[in-house]
Amino acid sequence: MADPTTLVTLRRKLKEIAAIIKLYEQQLNQAKADYVSVNAAIMKSKTTCNSLDIIDLVLRQECLAPAPNVS
Repeated sequence: MADPTTLVTLRRKLKEIAAIIKLYEQQLNQAKADYVSVNAAIMKSKTTCNSLDIIDLVLRQECLAPAPNVS
């Protein structure tokens, strides 16, 4: 049977690894959401603002605003 000190250390390490995995899962979910947002901005820019690059789109967000109604 393993030494009790070894088991305590292994259980502590197990909890540490579980916490790290949880953090990675949260970061992965955030990265996925960021990816979807940037991809949507790219798709929007392709349909409404072909002359602007994606950096301008993100920084100024001019293409995301509705076009003014000119009568």
